[in-house]
Amino acid sequence: MDNHTIIDQQEIQQTQEFNYASNGIRFVNYLIDQVVIFLLVFFTAIYTMPMGLLTEQWGSFVISFIYGLTYYCLIESITRGKSIGKLITGTRALKSDGELPGFGDILKRSLCRYIPFEVFSIFFDAPWHDSIPDMMVVKESSNENI
Repeated sequence: MDNHTIIDQQEIQQTQEFNYASNGIRFVNYLIDQVVIFLLVFFTAIYTMPMGLLTEQWGSFVISFIYGLTYYCLIESITRGKSIGKLITGTRALKSDGELPGFGDILKRSLCRYIPFEVFSIFFDAPWHDSIPDMMVVKESSNENI
């Protein structure tokens, strides 16, 4: 057996096929997660408005940022790459090599969501919150080993 054959077999064994989530499914994930975050912020606002914490625009932005970042980091860490939206749609965020993301990967991905105009990056090859931390979103059924 020559070296070329050995290398080809190793490459085949390492190659995994993933059933990537469509942009439509990802949009549904986004909507569900935004509703959850909105509800968390809304119920917090009910209790904090009398204290004057959310009366200024920056207060609302800071609270929304903290809740969004905490939501994604906490939920996706506990569920190993799933937000509430992903739990409902049967999808999961993975590192591009197919491994489960660690907290650092999830934190980086979550922070990337707050890059200005990031929401429009969906029209490019991959959203920045996937491409920068080198992650992907796949349908769960394609990864029985996880």
